[in-house]
Amino acid sequence: MSQQPVVDLSDLEQDQSFLGTGNEYIEQEGSFGDETDFPIPLEHPGEMYFRTTPFVEIKPCSYVKFRSEVAQHDPLRVADEWNAAMSFFKSSNKNSPKNAMLRKIPPKFKKLSKGNVALYAKVIMSGEGVDANANSGGEVDSEAKSTNSSSRQLSDVDFTSVEMMKAEFAQNFANYKGLSLILTSGVDFDQALFQFVMSFNRQSRLHSFVIGPEDFARILPLFDDIDSEQLAQLVKQLDSNTDDIPVEDWKIKAINHYRTPYTVQEVIFNGWNQSFALEGTKPVGYEAFIKMVFDFMNDVLETYKEFGEELVGDEIKLPRGLPERTYLGLWGIFFRVLSKNCKLVKLSEGEISSTASAIRRNAGRTRDDRQNGGHKLDAIFYVTRASDAEFGAVEGGKKNENSYGTKYLSDGEKLSKALKDMFDNICTKAVSNRSDVTSLKSTLEVYGFLVSGEKLEFLTLRYFGGRFYMLQKISEHFLPTHLHMDTFAKIRNLLNEFLLIRKRMEESAQSITSYVDGDKGSYKKQNKQEFEQYPFPQTLTTPPASPRSKKAKLFSQ
Repeated sequence: MSQQPVVDLSDLEQDQSFLGTGNEYIEQEGSFGDETDFPIPLEHPGEMYFRTTPFVEIKPCSYVKFRSEVAQHDPLRVADEWNAAMSFFKSSNKNSPKNAMLRKIPPKFKKLSKGNVALYAKVIMSGEGVDANANSGGEVDSEAKSTNSSSRQLSDVDFTSVEMMKAEFAQNFANYKGLSLILTSGVDFDQALFQFVMSFNRQSRLHSFVIGPEDFARILPLFDDIDSEQLAQLVKQLDSNTDDIPVEDWKIKAINHYRTPYTVQEVIFNGWNQSFALEGTKPVGYEAFIKMVFDFMNDVLETYKEFGEELVGDEIKLPRGLPERTYLGLWGIFFRVLSKNCKLVKLSEGEISSTASAIRRNAGRTRDDRQNGGHKLDAIFYVTRASDAEFGAVEGGKKNENSYGTKYLSDGEKLSKALKDMFDNICTKAVSNRSDVTSLKSTLEVYGFLVSGEKLEFLTLRYFGGRFYMLQKISEHFLPTHLHMDTFAKIRNLLNEFLLIRKRMEESAQSITSYVDGDKGSYKKQNKQEFEQYPFPQTLTTPPASPRSKKAKLFSQ
């Protein structure tokens, strides 16, 4: 008698409507053939597949294609079917030459997980650049070949997450309808970068067409001196367009009034509205700002007291190993400064799903398809007068890692993709308003805040040229681990720096509003066709934590 299968086949629902026709599999010598030679029960849902498929073509991807209708809606069921069949093959008639052939299936494909089935169903059955039915496997589609890339055949054996990532990147590259960035020498920047990125064996934000702070140094050696100089100038132009708007002197004086933690206690005793006297006519927003500064200082001090250890002389020390939510809570006091009393900017904190990412992930979705959520972020900034368009995000962890830390890389990867989604979504909204999207792209920037414990990086994403965007690290900020009379100045300096960021974000929000829901619609052109589509390269659809990218580790070479 045969051993029991991995999965009890009697529990598998026999739904004939899901069997598939099997028309693409013609019966050939080497298939299982008649009932007496069939090593698994006839009620197995994949009976027709195993009867009509030659041994050499029995592969997980082709089985999932045969069961495509079920795989798209119930991937666990299809995984159970395959694993049960493999168990029967292994336990039934071990000396059969047919089972000897089956043992040639690579070990990593002898079992299927729910995630792998879902992956095959999405990538292969949806036709995302891969033909799973060919004996030699699929390949990047013909449109992607037009990019002059060295498209390679993808066999079932090497059809790993890395290959699927490359196939999707190549297809997204080919599907872009805009113009490439052509350098002074005539070199196609997009093509050169495409060849470079296709050589990666690990995931990078470059697969989503985002050039990160650490990527530019790797890219420059690909080009000669003339082109390298031009690229460096393009980066400088991005920097020159983002000069800080200075904070008013009276605001700086109001902040500097809080010289020590004791000052906060004095203000609590005397009243916040008596804390700072300004001679002459009070400017617009004076009282609201004074109250905001008091609330800020009080919240910082109370939060340090709540989570820190009080030492001699009223010194407060933040212990090591604080949870992520504590650091996000501390930095959240600063983030709220960016939106408090601001009519243009709104902040939502907590595990927030990005609408911009959800729109991109569900593009082309039908009612029968599963609805995908957007990237989950720790906070999102919105432009209130531009239909709540997202234009900033926070992603954080509890540990101050180096630039090669896994959590740091993972959060940076997700934040990069979320910011690109926000950028593209704003441009799409501007197109709907029939605004001059070319002008918008040249000035638009969206904002990222990457928290790693007591460290915070302030990032911006802007359009670089061709298919690519530039993610720049503008500044780094650190919370003091010890809070006392001497280090309280760091809190004041941080507040000043966040006020500069606030001014920058307010100016950007005003510009976005004018393009998305305002007077920039006056740039309307005669040809309405020009406004019906905003061309942008698709972000890589694989979430960093999905089964599809478990082997496609973050690019760190």
